[in-house]
Amino acid sequence: MDEQLLWTPRQAAKALAISERTLWQLTRQGRIPHVVMTGDKHRTVRYPRDLLVQWVVECQTATPDGEAER
Repeated sequence: MDEQLLWTPRQAAKALAISERTLWQLTRQGRIPHVVMTGDKHRTVRYPRDLLVQWVVECQTATPDGEAER
């Protein structure tokens, strides 16, 4: 799983230790990095591994008011 550039929702949720439902909520709110790939009939959401790692680091260094510490 670590070799892939893009994770499926299931893989991303598992890596973040959150439920898929929570992942979808964060996605809809625009709070978590994701990409939407569109085809002729389908829309697919994937999560870039490197951006998720960066997002976790930023969340760990954020202050209670949501601003990152500098």
